[in-house]
Amino acid sequence: MVCALLMLARPAAATTVIARFGPPATGGGGTNPVSLPPALVDTEISVVTAGKMEFNISVCPGILIGKRFDKDGYYGSGGAGLVITQTGGGIGGYAAIGYETSGTVKFNADFKQAIGLAASGLLSSYALRIGAGYEF
Repeated sequence: MVCALLMLARPAAATTVIARFGPPATGGGGTNPVSLPPALVDTEISVVTAGKMEFNISVCPGILIGKRFDKDGYYGSGGAGLVITQTGGGIGGYAAIGYETSGTVKFNADFKQAIGLAASGLLSSYALRIGAGYEF
């Protein structure tokens, strides 16, 4: 019985945590330069699971959950969540493209565009960020 359970056991899944920094466009007429040190609005934290689920937390473009598809380091992702701009927040979707190196410590570059709907109308924000990640 124990042998059968060991054969069915799945290997440990790797999760990557990424910190990115770069200028967002918050819906106020384009991007602003990155603050030194980066301000909260310039920062994004992402968690990517072994199953390629992606969880993004940032002031802009927002709090987003999606699925990543990758090939040879390049990736595309898309999903939905809370889109945040200068005029408020609303529910919407996002798409992203990027590049990530392999290894335990990873370089990452990402462009993310989000579009949402709020009581005030259509929300649109994007961010171009670079950073590093660590795979657990």
